[in-house]
Amino acid sequence: ADSRFVARLAAPGERLEWELPAKRLRGTGGAAGVLRVYADRVVFASHKPGESRTWRDADIAMVSSSGPLLLSLAVEGAEESYEFQLRRSLAPEQYERLWLRLEARRGMRLLNEEKETVK
Repeated sequence: ADSRFVARLAAPGERLEWELPAKRLRGTGGAAGVLRVYADRVVFASHKPGESRTWRDADIAMVSSSGPLLLSLAVEGAEESYEFQLRRSLAPEQYERLWLRLEARRGMRLLNEEKETVK
């Protein structure tokens, strides 16, 4: 089925693109772990029970960043967004590749980009 899916576990993908130590921010607390970006998903792996998550690209509505140490994911149909405080700086190229990949799934193309098929 094509229902929106957020797994409460860290399900790795086939090709890891990058990873950074991170803390998922929640209220006055949160959970430490590692944020991993694979070719088809984003994974937050935490040792704290119940805090790991896996988001398929198709389920991510938006990714945003207000600085090199912050990353937010909004998920289709979810009432909350997922906020991460990164322990190391996110390189602009890493963020841009993730953002472009997610937007390409929705049909966005850059003006200077060759027309190609997106799976």
